[in-house]
Amino acid sequence: MLLASALYVYDALILLASNEALLVRQGRGWRAVFGSHRWRLAGKEPCAPGLLAPHRPIVRLAWQFAGQPAAAWPRQQMPLPVGLGGLALCAWLSGLTLFVLLPLSLFGQLGTWITLGVIGLLYAVNLSALVLLYRIHRRLQVPAGKYWSVAFECLVCPPFCINLVRRACEWQGLKDDFLQASGALLTPPALAEVHTQCLLRIDEQIAFEDEQSSRMAALQRARERFLPQGARP
Repeated sequence: MLLASALYVYDALILLASNEALLVRQGRGWRAVFGSHRWRLAGKEPCAPGLLAPHRPIVRLAWQFAGQPAAAWPRQQMPLPVGLGGLALCAWLSGLTLFVLLPLSLFGQLGTWITLGVIGLLYAVNLSALVLLYRIHRRLQVPAGKYWSVAFECLVCPPFCINLVRRACEWQGLKDDFLQASGALLTPPALAEVHTQCLLRIDEQIAFEDEQSSRMAALQRARERFLPQGARP
């Protein structure tokens, strides 16, 4: 079980660049999630927002450190792949079977046939999830190689199946600006926290930039956009 848990955490971990963040579905709304600003892994900011809620859609977007203010977001809502509901249900069932029912059958000494039945249930759920993912990959016109690579990983390593909702969201291939989407989807307090996190990362860029460079001037201008209203010059 420790190995299965470690593999699940490994697959759920997302490494973000400094100018990347996540939008995570929460109820009927969204919340922004940034990586760890204090420590890095392979030069990236580690983040695992779906660890305890693998059914929630997660969208990864980027923003520009020194770009111009983003225009209005052209959509009414965040586009998500059709069919995520069934995949989310499979994610929960797979996690429940792997981390609750299987340990109970093994350590509760319920018998070999019960244990084999739980393992059969786990693979039945995971195969159902892969069928649903196949339909999503066809709708999104994702290359077949990507799907079969994920399917092979999930069959060899069942914990990976729990994170298929995130995989499907990645296949949507959204290239929108994170700040555009945040401004349209988040509440004012949540948007203020986004600006605080962006400001931390701009200050980090400023600390390592040549003071005489043109990029430094652009970073300083961009920094003013994220300052609280009363602190702007």
